[in-house]
Amino acid sequence: MSIKKVTLASLILLSLTACGSGGSGGNSNNATKPNAKPQTTQQQVDKAAAEKAAKEKAAKEKAAKEKAAKGKAEAERLAAEKAAKEKAEAERLAAEKAAKEKAEAERLAAEKAAKEKAEAERLAAEKAAKEKAEAERLAAEKAAKEKAEAERLAAEKAAKEKAEAERLAAEKAEQERQAKIAQLKPIAVEAGLDEGTAESLADQNLSKTPDEFKKIAEDYKLQLDIAQAKGISNGTYPVGLITNISGSGLSSVETINALTKADRPHKMVYNQPYSVVIADYSGYVAYNNQTGKIFSDDRISSIHVRGLKTAEEAIPNEGTATYSGKAFNGTIRSDYDWETGFTDKVIEGKVTYNVDFNNRIGSGEITGLGDDVILEQGAISGTGITSSARQSYRSGQYSLDFYGPEAQEIGGKVILEGKDTIGFGGTRGDIQK
Repeated sequence: MSIKKVTLASLILLSLTACGSGGSGGNSNNATKPNAKPQTTQQQVDKAAAEKAAKEKAAKEKAAKEKAAKGKAEAERLAAEKAAKEKAEAERLAAEKAAKEKAEAERLAAEKAAKEKAEAERLAAEKAAKEKAEAERLAAEKAAKEKAEAERLAAEKAAKEKAEAERLAAEKAEQERQAKIAQLKPIAVEAGLDEGTAESLADQNLSKTPDEFKKIAEDYKLQLDIAQAKGISNGTYPVGLITNISGSGLSSVETINALTKADRPHKMVYNQPYSVVIADYSGYVAYNNQTGKIFSDDRISSIHVRGLKTAEEAIPNEGTATYSGKAFNGTIRSDYDWETGFTDKVIEGKVTYNVDFNNRIGSGEITGLGDDVILEQGAISGTGITSSARQSYRSGQYSLDFYGPEAQEIGGKVILEGKDTIGFGGTRGDIQK
């Protein structure tokens, strides 16, 4: 029993006791009277207490039962609620799982269906593309064949037409060529060329007029005559240069500063357009390798000039002219180059020769080969001039001839102390009248 319930029972009992005491106080006589119903009252009290206790017990039991029922009901409710929640959660999870599985299955099915559809569409598109490509290929192949055949036929036709046109043109050109050769050939023959050369030259100049070809034929004949007269190759001996060619046999060269002592066979060639001066040297010579001055000369030498000599009647007979060119005396200078080493170079002199065609005389000088060489005045005789020459204390003579159709060149040599020593040549400047 709880404290609250015990207190309530005690209060009821005290209340009953007080009521009994109050009744006896109101009547003082009763104090001396004996209690007529004490036992009954006690029994009632006990009964009431018992009933009360029974009620309380019953109430307590009822309350306990109610509480137990409530606890049980609450427990059952909570258990049911928990079970319901767990069931609901399980059902939710199961439903969620089922939904996921269904969604996944549907996704996979949709994906599979999409793949199958895409694959089917791809295969269909691929097939269609292949069929289209094949159709286009066949069409293109057919078109190409037809085009190629058309082009072949057109080309064949064009080629035939072109070939025929070219044949006719070539036939016409050949006729014209033969006619032109027949026209030009006699001109070349008249210029002095043989039949074969004349025909070949005419064939090379079909575009020329007869007057133009006449000049060409005459120049060609002139070059043939020059080459024959000179007897050398311009390829081996370049025009305008003095070329030194070493000869066969023993040779020795000693150089101390500017002094060179040499004993060697060699040839020098001064090639001009219309003439060539050729010198052969062999034997001992001592000279200044800077100036070309000869100190001692024991060489055997021979100098001669070849070329297209000017006809005597073609030598000008009025005006004056100066011939300028080169000269040599067989001396050589060895120059050093860091890349090529020592290189032999011909020591060249300079010739200046003045001719008075009015008075038929000429004179000049040679410089650059030691002391100046004086070419004394001489008279034109035949096709040339011969006169005395001197170089310092040495004396001798020189001779020259005119070369070229109009005396365009001179070529000659200087003999000093009885020995062919210097070769020279020059080209004429304008005739001053």
